[in-house]
Formats: sequence, structure tokens, C-alpha cells
Amino acid sequence: TGNTISGSGNSASKSLMLADILRDERSDVGNVLWVVSDVSEIGITKKAFNIWGNLPVFVYQRRPDDEALTFPTIREFNQIKRLELLEFVSRLITYKKAVFVVDFLSLLQNFPDPEDVSRRALKLSVGTRLEVVDLVETLVSLGYEMSDNEVLSKGQYFKRGDSLFIYPINSENVFRVDFEFDMVDRISALEDGDYSKTTKSFKEIAIFPLDYENETQNFLGLMGKNAVVIDDEVDVVD
Repeated sequence: TGNTISGSGNSASKSLMLADILRDERSDVGNVLWVVSDVSEIGITKKAFNIWGNLPVFVYQRRPDDEALTFPTIREFNQIKRLELLEFVSRLITYKKAVFVVDFLSLLQNFPDPEDVSRRALKLSVGTRLEVVDLVETLVSLGYEMSDNEVLSKGQYFKRGDSLFIYPINSENVFRVDFEFDMVDRISALEDGDYSKTTKSFKEIAIFPLDYENETQNFLGLMGKNAVVIDDEVDVVD
């Protein structure tokens, strides 16, 4: 990890300072981790950087255990927690220059090992000899579930004719994989909310798994090369 910016100052002033650093062509800055002292600051900080900066901004907050009471089952609550954590780590793996806003307490947990997640990812390429039923079986083995309707959340898929629609945990887009006989014919990213419209075609995509075997406590090691850490005045409570 590279530099750390700490101390007092509001979100707007720090956002402006960071935006200036990132705009400097001489700076070689990677991902930015912005640690706030209170969860109420997460939305404020994201909004401030969206005003002054031009990088993607992602937020993460670990769901408190008492939220389990609002879910039908503990299993569903734990599943959502796992998906949100994997989404966060997947973005850290995928993006090389983005801002991640997290509250301090959410960092006090184990995280999926990025090498383990990347190693178990499914690489899907145009021209691969593969039947749609085999792709479905692989997705299920990675933890993906078939959607009850044709509106996808991350970690879901559905089949329509010779096409499979997938929402990978590591993507901001739904993908349509078109098959011709026993071969992947086309891979397309789809417009959000309108799966009939294609935004971009891909030769290859990676689909990250929804479970993992290994964990790490070294969160800063996930940030990648030349990362910048911004921490508000965090009060550590014993």
C-alpha cells in the first residue's frame, strides 16, 4: 500500500484534495480506501467525491447481526452478508483505480482471499465448445441460483431459448451468453433494466464464485499496488 492521508477535515475538503492528486498526471495512484469513523458518513463521503472526482465510487458496510431479525431465515441473512462481502472484494480485484468508502468497524473481519476467488473464477470465451446445460451446472457449482423471474440480482441466472442470462458477482452488468449448437457464439453486456439492449460485446469474461475457501485478515493487502488510504479521525473502542 502506498500513501496514507489522515487527520481532521470534512469530506468535501478531503475529496477536493484527493481529486487534485488523482488529476495530477505525475501521480501513480491506484485504488483509494476511504475509512470513515461512523456509518452515517458513508453516503456523505460518496456524494462529496462524486462532486469533485471522476473515479467510480463504491461503498461497503457490514450488516449488523440484529438485522437478521428482519429476514425470513438466518440462512438468507447470512447469504446476503456473504454476497455483499464478495461483491466488495470482487470490485477490489477488478478495479485498479476506484474509490472504496468503508466504515472502520466493517474492516474488523476476515475477507475472502482474492487469490482464491480469482483462481476459482470461471473463464468464459467466445468459441469455447460448451453446451448450455454444462454452463448451468458450472454456475450452480459456483453458488449461482436460477432466478424465479427474468429480473436478475447478482449471483443469479436464467435461460431463454439458446441464451443464458447471468449477473456475475464481479460485474456491474448482466451478460447474455448466446449458444450455437455446442459452442459459445456471443457474449454481450446488457443495459441495466432492459435486457433486450446490448451495450458492449466481449471475447471473454470471468465469473467469480459465490463462495470461497480461504480468508485473509490483511485487508490493506487487498488494495493493490500504489493504493492510497484516507482515514478520518477514527476512535478505536476497546
